[in-house]
Amino acid sequence: MMAGLSDAVMDCRADSVRCAAHPSTRPLDGFDQPFLYCAMSCRLSRFLSLGVVAMLLVAASVGCSKKEARYPADYQRYQRIDKAVEALVKAYVKKDASAFHALLLPSNRIDKMEVGANKDFDTFKDIALDLAIERIVIDGDQIDVFVHWHGLWKREPDDTEQRERGHGMLRWMGVQSILLAGIDGDIPFGISLRQKDSTAPPSAPSR
Repeated sequence: MMAGLSDAVMDCRADSVRCAAHPSTRPLDGFDQPFLYCAMSCRLSRFLSLGVVAMLLVAASVGCSKKEARYPADYQRYQRIDKAVEALVKAYVKKDASAFHALLLPSNRIDKMEVGANKDFDTFKDIALDLAIERIVIDGDQIDVFVHWHGLWKREPDDTEQRERGHGMLRWMGVQSILLAGIDGDIPFGISLRQKDSTAPPSAPSR
């Protein structure tokens, strides 16, 4: 754009020189009207060039602002989802039953998971859990967060630690306030109940 503006100014200067070089265009009173006309044309051309540049800059800035305005809402929602997952894991590791409960949307599946988490709080002295998000699928108010995790559970400080890992899905609901509404797959909350179920003797076959 600056190169085009410079060319326009040079053209105007050349026009001014050409107008001054033609004596046939000079009036009898000696007033150099053609030169004045060329100078005015040069200024007009310069202002027009500056106006075009200004219009292009304004259009570019408006276009950029429109593009930027399309993304903050989605970005903020992803941030809220990430914070909700982080808060759930933090409450579980700290064995904070009230903070854990505050993130749940009551349902049969969630109530069962909460019972298992509370059992973990009573069973294990130390809990360490690393949970990572693989991908997020959003459909309206429904948010499916696919995760993989691994953790350590210890009943007593001197006991051998129990190691577990797995993959699962956390289903959240909401836009501004995000709550856990469902789970699927292998989720770490309720390890103590899962261990109890796996060690239970098989039932005798019915005759």
